[in-house]
Amino acid sequence: MHRIRDFFITAIVGGMIVVLPIALIAFAFRWLFSLIYSVTASLAKSLHIVEAYPDGAAYITMVLIVVAMFFIGLAVKTRIGKFLYHYLEKYLLSKIPLYSVLSETVSTIADRDQKAFSKVVLVDVYGSGIYMTGFVTDETNSEWYSIFVPTAPNPTNGFVLSTRRDAVIETDLKPEDAVRTVVGMGAGSTEILGYLANAKKG
Repeated sequence: MHRIRDFFITAIVGGMIVVLPIALIAFAFRWLFSLIYSVTASLAKSLHIVEAYPDGAAYITMVLIVVAMFFIGLAVKTRIGKFLYHYLEKYLLSKIPLYSVLSETVSTIADRDQKAFSKVVLVDVYGSGIYMTGFVTDETNSEWYSIFVPTAPNPTNGFVLSTRRDAVIETDLKPEDAVRTVVGMGAGSTEILGYLANAKKG
């Protein structure tokens, strides 16, 4: 009974970890949209744009938000922009509740060059010959890996290891395929077991 309860609690918490940042971003975007729309709606009405295009104010608002984000993104890439951004983040933005969660979520989604979780490995956590599926989250140097080992069936939980590169078995598996085996509690692990068998032969 306790296992069933713990399973449901873990699943619910895992779902909240995924959904909450997305919901916060959606809420922030809606707030920003409403703020700008109140101005563009009045402007569109005074210029009689609404008569020809009923949804004109909404389209203008969307364009303004996209353009503003584009130029802000360009600005923070400059030396002065980076300095101002880090200054604001340190003394103002970091004081805002849940800002760090939103910032990390957006960075994770937007960073297309991010290597975290892109490499699937098999790691003998306890040196007992029992291997676990893990994801490389960082390569500290040429000899060490930081690895996230998820727990089944909820891959949002797990633990972090720092281990030598020669202590893991590297694979060419896609991260999404590895996650499916974790969620499926080992079902569909044929390819993973193939890498383990080949490593043992070698």
